[in-house]
Amino acid sequence: MKKALAAISLAALLLSACQPDRDTGPDLEPSELTESEEKPMLMTTMTHMEGGHKDDILEKVFDTHVDQINYAMDLADEYDAILTIESEKPFARANTIWDHNIMAEIVERGHGVGTHCDIGATELMEYEDFVAALSENKELVDELVGEENNKGCSGAGGPNDWVQGALDAGFEYIDGLVGFHLLAFDLEDRIEPWTNKEVYGGAYHYSIPVDYNDRLEFIQLADTEDWIDDNEGLVLSNGEFGQLAYMAEGSWEECGNLGLENQCEFEMNDVDAFVEIVMDMDETRDHNEFAKLSLYFPSNHWMAPNEEVLRYFFSEMQKLQDQGIIQWSSQLDAVEAFLSDEVPESTVSAPESTDEELYTIVSLNVHDWVNPEDSAATINRVIDLHEEYEIPVGIYITDPTFQNYLSMDDPLLDRLVDSDYVDLGYHFRPPYPAYSGFDNFDTSKMSDDELYELFMDYESHSLDLETGEFTSEPGGIQFITETLGEAPIVAGLGSSMGATREAIAKVFSDLGAVFSVGHNGIDITDMEYDLHIRPEHFDLKLYEKVNAFSKEDVTAEEIIEEAASQLVDADEGPQVLGIKYHENNFYYTNTPFAPCMWEGGDKSKPLDPPYDLDLCYDGTKGYGLRTMGAQKDHWDLYEATLAHLAEHREEYNPIGLEDVMEMLDL
Repeated sequence: MKKALAAISLAALLLSACQPDRDTGPDLEPSELTESEEKPMLMTTMTHMEGGHKDDILEKVFDTHVDQINYAMDLADEYDAILTIESEKPFARANTIWDHNIMAEIVERGHGVGTHCDIGATELMEYEDFVAALSENKELVDELVGEENNKGCSGAGGPNDWVQGALDAGFEYIDGLVGFHLLAFDLEDRIEPWTNKEVYGGAYHYSIPVDYNDRLEFIQLADTEDWIDDNEGLVLSNGEFGQLAYMAEGSWEECGNLGLENQCEFEMNDVDAFVEIVMDMDETRDHNEFAKLSLYFPSNHWMAPNEEVLRYFFSEMQKLQDQGIIQWSSQLDAVEAFLSDEVPESTVSAPESTDEELYTIVSLNVHDWVNPEDSAATINRVIDLHEEYEIPVGIYITDPTFQNYLSMDDPLLDRLVDSDYVDLGYHFRPPYPAYSGFDNFDTSKMSDDELYELFMDYESHSLDLETGEFTSEPGGIQFITETLGEAPIVAGLGSSMGATREAIAKVFSDLGAVFSVGHNGIDITDMEYDLHIRPEHFDLKLYEKVNAFSKEDVTAEEIIEEAASQLVDADEGPQVLGIKYHENNFYYTNTPFAPCMWEGGDKSKPLDPPYDLDLCYDGTKGYGLRTMGAQKDHWDLYEATLAHLAEHREEYNPIGLEDVMEMLDL
């Protein structure tokens, strides 16, 4: 589903609503613009899949990068942000070699793609060889996403005539302008008067011009005779600010030069420094002209250890967006906005501005096998609240948690089946082999039949948490069904991909599941293999709002309204707002099973079996129960949310998956 650029102001929204299509819009001269035709400051990112990576040689390297990209998109989608991924040859080839076109998936999800060109920076090449090298990079990406989605190159700077070379290779724009790009110009014609020695000596990755206010506007060059806008030719799509991690320190010189890139940590103050710059530029820029910002995020920044800072960045950008200061864009859409001279259209809107009916689905993910009593007590209390407010809830259990509940004298298992407000669900967590980083079977080399047999064994036997293998004892979704007399209606496929995902989906379907799990853009009619997909057009992770709620910065009503304003459009059927919690969020800090499954417990580097379960049971490692006050905050937020949904039932229409089955006439 194509994601539109984010709305930022009423003026911009009204203007975009009356604009003609981008390809047919009028070309206006700046002098013709009126004050009402204010142009936004377009916020972009770039992530480079580098030429030195070994994606086309080592599948695990490729898989790691795919996981990082998916992590990045999932996170960005929550904040209505738009990313751009630009690929050099190894990663582009790997998409074909390993039969996973993630570049096409990026486009389908509404983010941007482009070509990365690590070409010609350090030596003068024969012109024909230079163009041929650029063309090779472009064609590899074209084959994955189509020429219409791949019009720009990041890189290619150096002593070669990169302006004409890029045009001859089929590119329409260059982004990420840095010191390398000065080398094609005579010294007196350079936008910064750096000699070749200064450029090669350290300034090669400095953003240019040095004054960031001079980087904002687009220009076009027909050649490398001078750095003066020719109003035709190659678009220089600049606004480059380098890595966000460098912002607090101030420059590439401080952090990135001479191999010092690891000496500047990625921290909250980097976000604060960038926000201050953006606010300053908004005050001084020409609002009758398009402006553009671009931040570079290395692929390894898109990882869970950075999530706190990344979320802070996206949330701060969302505030700037709401204030009308920035507008999210892909690199390509930013250039096309400049060329068409039209404010990009946006479809982001609050529920009351759409004719589509809105529904909500509440889900509780259950996975804490470390603290079974707390887990069971929490689920019982959640069910109590949902029965009180008469709102359905999907409760997703794992095999290890189910095994715990079986050994307890607790009415929970009966309630999971007997309660009129519970939809029973199932999912898996480490060390299940389809969970990212825990494939100890090398499933990529298995046939379809072997994969099906493997996961059928896992779903009919219990999971050994120490070895990651299945035991001889009954377990999995089949055992849950046999024990409770009812199959889970929904089963999550996790981050599994390709043949593995298809095999698991078939196993779940054969064992009675009706739905799989999807996020941010799944319509009520969408299917995955033989499973319907739980519909969702925004994933509200309610537990992330508890701090603001406890400080009385926001109310439950405001949280729900904000989430509803971020719903992506439904192509078919109603929009659905998903609201999610984990049972351990109520009583436990972090993820209870993380210390024995990942090195350091930070969920970035999986450990190898056998897993030392004592690391999870040991509460001295920084993991443990929340204070009573913190627990109360979570329960207060959860109940206030249910109370608001119940009070405004006609507006938010809380439903469960059994209701969805009725809608689909299943």
